[in-house]
Amino acid sequence: VTKTCVFARVSPIHKQVIVQAYQQLGGREGTGEVVAMTGDGVNDAPALKQAQVGLAMGIRGTDVAKDAADIVLLDDNFASIIQGMEQGRLAAVNLQKSIMYTLCSKIPQVAPTFAELLGVPQALKVTHVLLVDIGTDIVTAIAYALQASEADLMHSVPRPMSERLVGWKVLMYSYGYFGWMQMACC
Repeated sequence: VTKTCVFARVSPIHKQVIVQAYQQLGGREGTGEVVAMTGDGVNDAPALKQAQVGLAMGIRGTDVAKDAADIVLLDDNFASIIQGMEQGRLAAVNLQKSIMYTLCSKIPQVAPTFAELLGVPQALKVTHVLLVDIGTDIVTAIAYALQASEADLMHSVPRPMSERLVGWKVLMYSYGYFGWMQMACC
């Protein structure tokens, strides 16, 4: 499968074998790539089920193929796959930005409480801190969630399947760098 670009007129069992070969190739070489399969007929169902992402045609596809697939293309247009991938990447990036912003604001919010333990007089009551949190975090988090995509979103390398949305990089940026900088400016 490494030297072949197009497979045509293959039997249903061969479709499943091709999917399995690509899955083994990705696991052995450590690329971590996702194997997707498109299909519209009953004979495509085993390969659609075997693939990490099975895509069935919504207009001319059979019910068996639609049931076996993870995603059904309602317009039978392959360009919809690219648009769906872009929307998924956009949602993940915007969610990560929103989480980073929300985490960054937690250090300045808890710092007065810890300062009070050291004898520093209380600057704000707990209810005031919560009101500031609700008033600022919710609106900004919604703004991040609705942010338009960046120009190079689809040109960047996909995030590996093993990488979490909130990993150590996000936590270090939020708590280790930007949270302290935000607290100092407050």
